[in-house]
Amino acid sequence: IERTGARGLAVLHAPVLGPPSAAADGSLTILVGGDAQRIEAQRPLLSAMGGTIVVLDTNEQACALKLAMNAMLLASLQLTGEALALATGWGIPRDQVLAFFGASPLLSAPVKARIGAMYTAEAPANFSLALGRKDLWLAAAAAYEVGASTPIIAAALETYSMAMRDHRDEDIARIGGFLAEMADTAP
Repeated sequence: IERTGARGLAVLHAPVLGPPSAAADGSLTILVGGDAQRIEAQRPLLSAMGGTIVVLDTNEQACALKLAMNAMLLASLQLTGEALALATGWGIPRDQVLAFFGASPLLSAPVKARIGAMYTAEAPANFSLALGRKDLWLAAAAAYEVGASTPIIAAALETYSMAMRDHRDEDIARIGGFLAEMADTAP
């Protein structure tokens, strides 16, 4: 970055949120931090890639906000998997539970979109368990830097670490099936 500045160039770090389809159709959420004038100068380019542009004071804030959002998604998927294991453990058919959860206003749209893939190893991995685990680790490290208490993120990191052993390249939705399968094999 220092070399680009010496050459009269500016670098903007702009983490994005959204699946590959959002990148293809220009509807990503773009988190960009830094000099407001530089950001405004690049707004037409950013707008071509994203439908929502969130401007923050620093690059570090943009990265932290992306990690916070991904941690929410990943922990939500883990909780959905735990609730699935609880309900199916009581004999409620899995398809009925998945349909009920999918219709619930309590789940976010990204979690609902992944409900059907919880038991499918062949589902396209738009966000792999390995990448999810990496983001949870980074979120835990970022929280540690600012003294934030994040026990749920820590628990999700542990669960994703276990699931990654056998499901590394599968979509993060697989965490739900992994937890339910663990319950099915418990003594």
